[in-house]
Amino acid sequence: MNTKEIISSYWFSEMGSSRTIGIVKVNNGQKIKYYIGTGEGQNQQEDEQRIMMYGAKFPENVGGLLIP
Repeated sequence: MNTKEIISSYWFSEMGSSRTIGIVKVNNGQKIKYYIGTGEGQNQQEDEQRIMMYGAKFPENVGGLLIP
């Protein structure tokens, strides 16, 4: 069974909005992956989980530059 572990995240905020845009670095047990998505901006851990589960894949080479 692959268990995913969030390693780190990087956040942006949309001007005039409390919603956040996050990039999450995830270890899936075999490889490091990056996902991008939106959060509610109220609870970082919940937002990270949501992005890990439902976010779009983010290019690994760019993700590695933002979240070494």
